Amino acid sequence: MAAAHPGRHICYRAYVADVGWEAPMYDGGVAGTAGKGRPIEAVELSTAGTSGSEGNAYMASSGWQGGSACKWKGAANGKSLVIGSPGSAAGLKAFVTKVKSGTVCANTYLSSGVGWQTTQCGKSGAKPDYLFCGLADTTTKVIEAVVLRV
Repeated sequence: MAAAHPGRHICYRAYVADVGWEAPMYDGGVAGTAGKGRPIEAVELSTAGTSGSEGNAYMASSGWQGGSACKWKGAANGKSLVIGSPGSAAGLKAFVTKVKSGTVCANTYLSSGVGWQTTQCGKSGAKPDYLFCGLADTTTKVIEAVVLRV
């Protein structure tokens, strides 16, 4: 997705329960269905000008993918990274992501009347160098929409 656009970009799309994969969003567009009660099950993202990206998802039914928050998946610039479980009927409660060069920022819309959260950012070389969005807890709240920027 991002490889088709020169410069520094992040492209992403959401896999929404009962909808499937939505059209890609770029650099600040809203992916998902804020306020409609449809959880995101997965996010596919692709970056350009960041030396690649990494991430992991916390699923409503099973917790962190790979059994640990530290088991991240990665993708080079222009390659797609999918975090979450598309088609699983399990909502995405939280996710962590980072870029290998520069800063990535995100905001999420949480279900159950919570709404939009505060934008979070992670900068390569900082402590921590990743961003965390959502709630990795025992509540029933899940992510319904996401906005990303690099």
